[in-house]
Amino acid sequence: MALVVTGPIPSPARISPCGRGLFALALACLAALAAAVPAGAQEAPISVPGDLHDGTPRATGDSITFCIDDRLPEWTVHRAVGELVAASLLVEPKFYLLKESLTERSDQFEGVPEALLFILLDDECEAFLGMPITERIVYPGFVTVTRPYVAGGFVLASTSGAASLGTLLEKGGRRVGVSASGPVFPTLSYYYPESISRVYRSSELLLAAVRAGEAEAGIFWEPEFLALTGGDLGEDGLTIGSIAPLAMGEWSIGAIMLSRETYLRTMLDEAVASLLADGSLAALLTEFGLRPPA
Repeated sequence: MALVVTGPIPSPARISPCGRGLFALALACLAALAAAVPAGAQEAPISVPGDLHDGTPRATGDSITFCIDDRLPEWTVHRAVGELVAASLLVEPKFYLLKESLTERSDQFEGVPEALLFILLDDECEAFLGMPITERIVYPGFVTVTRPYVAGGFVLASTSGAASLGTLLEKGGRRVGVSASGPVFPTLSYYYPESISRVYRSSELLLAAVRAGEAEAGIFWEPEFLALTGGDLGEDGLTIGSIAPLAMGEWSIGAIMLSRETYLRTMLDEAVASLLADGSLAALLTEFGLRPPA
């Protein structure tokens, strides 16, 4: 799941008489109107220099471009969902992968700086896939969110066969690793601060630490864990347990876009709803061992 780092940078659509989907036709109309929209139609955060954007809606025609953070272990899931959604809208999917906008040291942090997020949505893509959609996340005022398309809970991975976080703690376990991204660290540190041994920059490093015995266990978002392991726990005794009594619930993922894109948001929401209703989205996610939101 991708997170936003605030502050400065450190059913299918019907065919129209024109032979294009209604969504594509609407995009073309919006593109034609774009020239009449004055600069500054979308206010940028103060951390974005004025010469890096003009505030004008992007003209896309018969395609839709999605941004994806390809540092995420499960990023191919988001790409597959984007392709499915675009197909349902009868437009061509295009993708802008985040690594193209980051330095060679981008693997040393997770999340998307707020200013970079605005620039990407203003210049490179209509929507950013793979974003948490939950009341726990407060996004900048310049973005709006879609309905979620995938959900998953959290799991405890260990090499000690721990059935749950609770049983591990009862046995004196004090070396539980967490990733710096996501909601686990602040929640675990609040309720069980003594259990945390180390915060890792990424889930990949956390999993490696668990397998090497550096951490007794690690807590992962389930879709992320499945992407990291491919469902294969290997021969090093890695097992999966519950995070009870820690109450995290499910973490749902959707897309975000600039707040001016109200029509686009409605179309994406309707596309996801249609794909949920006909079972197409569930079928796709099943291929990855995942499930849609309840």
